[in-house]
Amino acid sequence: MKAETLNLLATVLGADDTLPREVRERIILAAQSNPTKRRLCNVRQAAETLGVCTRSVFRLAKRGHLDVVRLSCRKLRFDADQVERLRDNGIAA
Repeated sequence: MKAETLNLLATVLGADDTLPREVRERIILAAQSNPTKRRLCNVRQAAETLGVCTRSVFRLAKRGHLDVVRLSCRKLRFDADQVERLRDNGIAA
């Protein structure tokens, strides 16, 4: 988050007496943290990385080996890091 936005957030929260001080501090700390963005891949990219067909990717997801991120009812994505770990380590029995 930009410094201007953080300052504005701190000003607004500072003026809000309805929230306890600890909650305001936690909100500001959460805003300051820089979470890493997940790298997502589509089913074709996941299949290519794993060396399998797209149907196998859906089977792996159905069996719980891959987490599905739904962007909409028809757009599915997979965590690219999880796909690479699955490729490198295989499926735990």
